[in-house]
Amino acid sequence: MATYIIGDVHGCLDELKKLLNKIKFDKKQDKLIFIGDIINKGPKSLETIAYIMDLEENAELLIGNHELIFLATSYNYLPRSSKSSLNEILDSPKLEEIRQWIWKQKFLIKINDFTITHAGVPHIWSTKKAKKRALELEFVLQNESTRRLFLSNLFCLEADKWQKELEGVQRWLCIANYLTRMRLTAEDGKLNLKYSSNLSNIPADWSAWFRLENKKLKTNEKIIFGHWAALQGNTGDNKFIAIDTGCVWGGKLSCFCIETGKMFSVASKKYRNIS
Repeated sequence: MATYIIGDVHGCLDELKKLLNKIKFDKKQDKLIFIGDIINKGPKSLETIAYIMDLEENAELLIGNHELIFLATSYNYLPRSSKSSLNEILDSPKLEEIRQWIWKQKFLIKINDFTITHAGVPHIWSTKKAKKRALELEFVLQNESTRRLFLSNLFCLEADKWQKELEGVQRWLCIANYLTRMRLTAEDGKLNLKYSSNLSNIPADWSAWFRLENKKLKTNEKIIFGHWAALQGNTGDNKFIAIDTGCVWGGKLSCFCIETGKMFSVASKKYRNIS
């Protein structure tokens, strides 16, 4: 049995199938954990999520920012674009089934010494606290009234700095921003939610979240994350494993095997230009 953590797919189903063929994925015994952002931007969002859902107990999803965007758009809390790659899902007769499957998924998974989440774990949290806060958010999505309140405010409120006194929707949004949108933070934990470039262009007073010392992180702990394609899989620290290698931008689709510590990748077509 092997457990593979799959990087951001973004609707690139052809590359996903090539990657599963490369690792000789065995549905009878292997497990796939998708790091989030399985949909949007790429050419086959509906086919991709249907394919993953058909894997049933062999596949789990860590909710990413694009899954949250999809859910908010499906409730009309965010405007639809005529050119959006989400439209094929939004217009699908399986829309409700897909929504329900997504909001039953997780924001963080721990396997042995590995903590796995879409964007990472900020240096101001232990992985134990991150897990607890992820569970809070999972409860929010699984309850109709809190789900609607959360999604209707997805980009409406400032929620870029953690304070344990935060309550209600601002607390939920802040947790979501750390777990699904984080790239840069300040020393005090404040988030920069606009930056998406590489490590060379980081503005003064900001740091890549994994470059700030996390004194709460145990020696043997490792964090696996996606979301930041511009890293091209390189963090410079083997405690932090980046697996978004820019598939939709013409890079690669990658996965990491928990049991062996090996990374596997396949080349991709270029579906989107970096803006």
